[in-house]
Amino acid sequence: MKEFTDNTILDPFIALIPERMRNFPRGPFDTTPAFKLRKGKIEKGYSVLADKIKISIPNGLKVLIIDGYQGVKWNHFQSQLKNALEKIAVDAEWLNMQECFFSSEELDKKIEPFLGGNDPIFGT
Repeated sequence: MKEFTDNTILDPFIALIPERMRNFPRGPFDTTPAFKLRKGKIEKGYSVLADKIKISIPNGLKVLIIDGYQGVKWNHFQSQLKNALEKIAVDAEWLNMQECFFSSEELDKKIEPFLGGNDPIFGT
């Protein structure tokens, strides 16, 4: 977790890139993003998460990325959160990144020219 000199508690629901932002800092991608939890602030339930999302929209939240590991029941998570958002009149658009993946056959076809055929020494 990053240390902050100004004791700021990072809010994971703030807008990733504010609409008014025009200059974008350059630097390494943060592969381990984190935020500090305040004592006694862990909450439970889809309705609580939906409420947090709703109150963040007026503050600039337009895109919320939810990421996780294989093995998580994402369909269940999505349907439960979607239901909770609908109950409080938040219209969400869901994009499943798996829909962007190439099939194994398509991927094999794309990389075939770089594999060197039957030559075991040639290849990228």
